[in-house]
Amino acid sequence: MKYIWSLLPVCLLAFPACGISATRNVPADYPTIQQAIEASASGDLVRVAPGAYYEQLLIDGRDITLESEQGPATTTIDATYLDAALTITNCTRAMVVRGFTITRGRGSFLGGGIYVQGGSASIIGNRIQGNLGQGFGNGIMLQNSDALVLDNIIVDNANDGQSSGGGGGGGIGVLGAGNCPTCGAEIRGNLISGNSVDDFIWGGGIYLNGSGPTVIVGNVIAHNTAPQEGAGIAMINSVDARIENNLLVGNEVLQSGGTGGGVYWLVPSGSRGPFLVGNTLVDNIADFGSGVYADGFDVAARMANNVIVSATSASTVECGAFNDAHSPIIMNNDVYAPSGTPYAGLCASVDGTAGNFAVDPLFVAAGDYRLQPGSPVIDMGLDAFVAEPLDLDGRSRIFDGDGDATATVDMGAFEYPGDSIFANGFEQVAGR
Repeated sequence: MKYIWSLLPVCLLAFPACGISATRNVPADYPTIQQAIEASASGDLVRVAPGAYYEQLLIDGRDITLESEQGPATTTIDATYLDAALTITNCTRAMVVRGFTITRGRGSFLGGGIYVQGGSASIIGNRIQGNLGQGFGNGIMLQNSDALVLDNIIVDNANDGQSSGGGGGGGIGVLGAGNCPTCGAEIRGNLISGNSVDDFIWGGGIYLNGSGPTVIVGNVIAHNTAPQEGAGIAMINSVDARIENNLLVGNEVLQSGGTGGGVYWLVPSGSRGPFLVGNTLVDNIADFGSGVYADGFDVAARMANNVIVSATSASTVECGAFNDAHSPIIMNNDVYAPSGTPYAGLCASVDGTAGNFAVDPLFVAAGDYRLQPGSPVIDMGLDAFVAEPLDLDGRSRIFDGDGDATATVDMGAFEYPGDSIFANGFEQVAGR
């Protein structure tokens, strides 16, 4: 499988400008990575040569760069199931982890592969695979953190079978908000695939619990599983997430009566709730709301500019009535259910109103979710709700696709026209 972080658009993010104070080479200068970390101070570079390193690492309060010389294909941190492979505490985004395969971590309750507790970190360009958790963040766990998770492959992380129920996040779990009240954790440009949770646990791909203004942009979230809710993304408690330009494909809720194959949210009283804008959701599976299940006090939550296609006879988008008889704001979506019901529950009457319709979006081909010429979703979105300047392909997000001399955003994660990272089919790229 090609590394999808090298194919997705690279986000240009500003890090604090600082020179490298010292370079500490492993194993040339230090026989283990942990010894190099302990000898370092903020601003240092710990550079790791190719090889397998059987360690469980701790970085506490040091804003260092931990980087492999040749990338994740040749450099592995293997925790041999003794603890989380990497624990990061009390750092800022100037602390960077880049270019490793991180595997066989096994956290005690929180975090399997990488556990970020408090503060922040920048986790960039790694392969996080085959880690085990006990309920929260089997691949990556962010607790009260404003971390950046960028351009990683997060695959095949699971529970260790000893969880006592509760929690979630087969790929990524975010528990609690960080110290930035307006920015929050960012999850950008990752492949999150084949992850799972078990017992009474939510969010096979991503789980957000009280995480505040989390940003989830430009990810491929595919073929993750959960028992009951939110196989792709699950959100509970105060989560004002912005979820934009993502592709969610083939995520599945396994148990009968489950909800939210692609996305699930349950918004508490007093919370705004998530904004789901400009995403493509295809062939996700659940008995209720195979694409999206929206519930709770979510009258201010927002669902706009999405293309959502169901693979089953279940409802595609369903709005629950738990404690609140109001549906979220639903505008300018194409919700297509070839054999089922586009909308159900409190939002059953949405079809045909506020720019919403239910027709075949005309994808290029099976597995390629770009738009054909003449697609009914071209230039049919709502520009006012767009926050990201680029689509999932890295093209300008608001473009005149229908040639009427007026640039208007398309529905879905891909703006028409354009070359795509999925030119050979999503299944080939994602390796599923």
